[in-house]
Amino acid sequence: MIRINVMTPQLQAVLTQRRWRERHVSPTKTYYVYKLTAPRSGKVRYVGCTISPTGRLCQHLLDRGHGRKVKAWIKKLKDKSHLPVMTILETVPTQAEADEREAHWIGHFRELGADLLNTCRGTRLLPPKPKLSLSPMDKHRNRSRAANRRWARERAKRAGLIRQA
Repeated sequence: MIRINVMTPQLQAVLTQRRWRERHVSPTKTYYVYKLTAPRSGKVRYVGCTISPTGRLCQHLLDRGHGRKVKAWIKKLKDKSHLPVMTILETVPTQAEADEREAHWIGHFRELGADLLNTCRGTRLLPPKPKLSLSPMDKHRNRSRAANRRWARERAKRAGLIRQA
C-alpha cells in the first residue's frame, strides 16, 4: 500500500503548477482505488477511484468534486490543522475494474463497521435514482421550455422556414 499525505507547502507547489493535471495523469491510464482516513484515529472515511492520486487529493483538499459530507469532514480536519491520509488500496488497468473494486472496498469497510461518507455503493454501478415527483421550480421550468419551443416553432413557420406536410 502507498500512503500519500500532502502537507500545505507541497499542496501549494502542486497547485501553482500550470499543468499539474497533465503531469500527474498516467499515460497508460492506471486506475487507483484509494481510501481517505482520519490522521489521528486512522478511521476510514471515504473510498474512491482516480487516475491521478495526487491531483485527486488536491481536489479533496480544495473542496472540489465530492459531496457535502466529505467537504464538511475535510473542513473540520483543516480547522484543526490536520489533513486526511490517502492510502492506495489497489491499482487496476480499466475503469470498469476500478468501479468494481471501489464498490468491493466500500462494501468491505461498511461490513467492518466503518462510518463511510460515500453516498452509494460505488461510483458508476448504481443507476440514477428515479425522480418521484418534480419540484414546483422544475415544473415551472418545463412549462417555460415548452412555451419557448412552441413560440420558436411558430416564428419559424411564419418566416417560411418550416412547411407543414
